[in-house]
Amino acid sequence: MSSLNMNIMGSTGIDNTYKKISLWTPLNVTKGSHDIVYDLSNMETTYQASFSFLPAINNANAKSGKINITAVDDEKIEGTFTFSGTSGEQTFTVTEGSFRVLK
Repeated sequence: MSSLNMNIMGSTGIDNTYKKISLWTPLNVTKGSHDIVYDLSNMETTYQASFSFLPAINNANAKSGKINITAVDDEKIEGTFTFSGTSGEQTFTVTEGSFRVLK
């Protein structure tokens, strides 16, 4: 079995303070600004995000936003992100997110 995408995940806290953000990118991630699109049928080419902020939200998908890949090389992938999503009647927005993944 092979993967069609890469998952970048960060989390903090436990129980009712648990927070998790997951970003999905194509395996051939490229520098630049990429729209976040919720499309499970096209995971190999889309950029996606999901989040859990307990106790209010347990695994909601971002409906809009951007993932900006600022560096891609043999050693790392770096970038920033912002996105919005809904859980029930509540809308949540994540701003000023950043990541650095060492390969």
